[in-house]
Amino acid sequence: MRKQVIGSGGFEDKNLIESRGEIKENKNDKKRDSIMAGKNQKSDISKLNFEQTIKELTGIVAKIEQGEIPLQDSLEQYERGMALIKHCRGILAKAEKRIEKISESKADSQQSNEDLFQ
Repeated sequence: MRKQVIGSGGFEDKNLIESRGEIKENKNDKKRDSIMAGKNQKSDISKLNFEQTIKELTGIVAKIEQGEIPLQDSLEQYERGMALIKHCRGILAKAEKRIEKISESKADSQQSNEDLFQ
């Protein structure tokens, strides 16, 4: 199926217009694509476990430290790195709450046992 676009004279074949170099990227399309990519990256990050997140973060740090990637790529990698750090902190916070719950439960259990034997 051929895509049709509206030109000044009505509908034209998109391939024909592209071949003439008349299609310009729409800034709103770029912004939308960037937002969607950000959402996809965030959802990708949420699927990672702690070890996977640390591994990816380590790779990003190495790339940036080497200084061999363009500035824009460095900024994008930095942004992803910050999202990975946030994800790691969330995982650690959940683990900490779980440990606290286990510790409280164990302390309550020990106190109950001591009360029984007094």
